This record gives sequence, structure tokens and C-alpha cells, in this order.
Amino acid sequence: MKSRSIALVIITTLAVIVTGFYVLSPRQIPPAEVAGDTQNTEPPIFTWKYEQAETLNPDGIPETNVFLQAAYPDRETQTKLIDTTPGSCNELPDADADTYEGTKNIQCYSAGLGYRYKIIEGKKSYLVERQMFEEGTPDYDPPAQKYEVLKEFLLSN
Repeated sequence: MKSRSIALVIITTLAVIVTGFYVLSPRQIPPAEVAGDTQNTEPPIFTWKYEQAETLNPDGIPETNVFLQAAYPDRETQTKLIDTTPGSCNELPDADADTYEGTKNIQCYSAGLGYRYKIIEGKKSYLVERQMFEEGTPDYDPPAQKYEVLKEFLLSN
């Protein structure tokens, strides 16, 4: 009877030790299950936003703050102030050929001078570009300006 009790204690002790090692041992978690996985390949959804600035330009014309919001698939949203420009802004009906698919070009304009904005896909990020333009007259054909990069957003967050 005593040997049975000792055997039972030994078996129970071994069971507890084996179970403890199993429960406490580190396990490999597949990459897809890791919290905060940033390998998402879906692009963000971009939305242009405008609000009246609290400032006036040197000529006293009201200014507009231009923001761009990027809503990433992981539900994180990033909003950046892109520019503050005189006048008001609106979406353009047609986008440039290199504009990132699914986004709109916008323009802001006041008193013969304006800016166009677009989003393009770069090698490592989405780039927000601005092009200055002037209003032409019968006597003046303004030169076409090149786009310049103002801000960037990560490809995935």
C-alpha cells in the first residue's frame, strides 16, 4: 500500500512538472497573430479637408488651411496640415495621370494666383505635391510651374 502511495505521488508530481513546463514555456506565434502587425498591404484612404485659417495674407485676404487625412486599414488615422493658402479650395473634376488612384486633385485660388495639390505614390511613401499657377491674360501667358513635394505619408501604418 505504501509503494502504491509513493508511486501515485511520483506520477502526480511528474504530471504537475510536465504541465508546468508546457504552460510556462515560450511558444512561437505566427506573424499574422502578432498584435500591431504592420505588414498590411492595403493602402490608406485619403480625404482632403479645408478650414478657414485664423490669419489673413499680407493683402488682407482670408486664408485656408489645407489638411489631408489618411485612414489606414488598421483603423489608425493620420491628419497633416499640408499648406495655408489665400482664398478658397475645391476638388478638380479631373486628376493628373500620375495622381494616386482613387484620390482627387484640388486647387486653391485667389486674386490671380493659385496652387494645385495632388497625391502620388513614391517608392517608400505617398507624396503630397503642390504646383503654383497664375491666371493668364491676353497679354500674358504664364509659364507652367513644376510640382514640389510638401509632405509624405507612410505606405502602410
